Amino acid sequence: MKSLPQSTGAGTLSGKLADIGVEDKFRKELRANFQPGTSALCVLVKEATRDKILDRLKGFGGKVLQTSLAKDDEEALQKAPAGAAA
Repeated sequence: MKSLPQSTGAGTLSGKLADIGVEDKFRKELRANFQPGTSALCVLVKEATRDKILDRLKGFGGKVLQTSLAKDDEEALQKAPAGAAA
């Protein structure tokens, strides 16, 4: 699990996600919701039921955005250092 620092701009974050292979639609949705003074939590889930994950996250409030990654893109995301999104 990686958290993104509040200083990370949505444009910078979007560019990093594009490098990893995250689809354009998801990146646009992220830019629309990730405003100054807010934060994001990125969770990489491999084998779980979607409803169970959403149930565990709902206590934190906020909006859940989700996308899928190809296996190679998932591996690239896992290898990225925690500060790479900044």
